[in-house]
Amino acid sequence: MSGSTNESNAARRVIDSSELGEVFWKNNVYNSTRYRDETARSIANWLILIFALVIAAQYVFTIWLTLPEKIDALAAVEKLFSVVLPVVSGFVGAAVTYYFTKDRP
Repeated sequence: MSGSTNESNAARRVIDSSELGEVFWKNNVYNSTRYRDETARSIANWLILIFALVIAAQYVFTIWLTLPEKIDALAAVEKLFSVVLPVVSGFVGAAVTYYFTKDRP
């Protein structure tokens, strides 16, 4: 057991921190446009999902509060969603606009 441990330790090479930059850029690991595109796509997808969940939650809470005729709570939920929905839709609009027009000058 100790023989294989010594062999595996001998096979490992300590990399100096000055070599990391060369290895990193030589292998072209970092591609800024790819990561920027992935980030924009991810943000747009998450915001669309949040927007859909907000709309679904609005309908679910409205139906849930309408059935037992809780009119007071229904007014509070309506007010809450009238504040939240424009904010989320603004974020979704900005993210989708950026995602589809990011390549234009």
